[in-house]
Amino acid sequence: MSALAPSLDPATPNKSALWMLGNIWFEPGRVFEQVARTPRWWLPLLLIVAAVIIYMFLFSSHVGWESFIRHELDTNPRTESMPREQREQVIALQLKILPIMGVAGPAISIIGGAAFIAAVLMLVFKYLLDGPCGFAQALGVVSWSMLPGIVNTAAAVLVMMLKPPDEFDLKNPVGVNVGYFLGEGSPPWMKSLMSSIDFFSFWTILLLATGMAVITRKSWGSSLVAVLIPWGIYVVCKTGWAAIFG
Repeated sequence: MSALAPSLDPATPNKSALWMLGNIWFEPGRVFEQVARTPRWWLPLLLIVAAVIIYMFLFSSHVGWESFIRHELDTNPRTESMPREQREQVIALQLKILPIMGVAGPAISIIGGAAFIAAVLMLVFKYLLDGPCGFAQALGVVSWSMLPGIVNTAAAVLVMMLKPPDEFDLKNPVGVNVGYFLGEGSPPWMKSLMSSIDFFSFWTILLLATGMAVITRKSWGSSLVAVLIPWGIYVVCKTGWAAIFG
């Protein structure tokens, strides 16, 4: 990859969405050239939402929400000493809510999260690198950069099917981050911090840097720094929240 983002040749014909889906894994720079012209942000987001909803359905039938809720109550210091009757009331309430959120939640969180990240990156690149871009372009970069999440979801389904249901961890199902290998007794802030050292997160960050470099015509190195700044702030906030609230 060259140090400078490639210029966009207006004479280059637009590629199909299927071409973009196939080449984001091998030629992301060329795909992001297409994103600069036609963001098509809805397509990767639709695929990611569909994959997560399928995953949630499989989790509900193979593991079950009750097992997840009881594990959370047993491992949370604030609820592990909860009276039995109150605990059962909490479980009954959450069993009504979580199956619905398992379907509605992915659409809201994934699409809303992508829009929020796109807005943040747009502001960071505008004020830090003087490289403004349109919101649709930034959202396109974010959406296409999130596609490795489908691979992560597929790996989680495989692990879920291979493991006994009571050993499956919905919050951290696949051993692609350091936090996965920490024991149950590790401090919550440590688990949160170490879980950020994640293969798929780094893959997404590299794609974001590539895409933003292309659409803003900035160097890849400076784009990587601009992407890492908000990510670093997010990791610090996430770790601090875990330290305070567990």
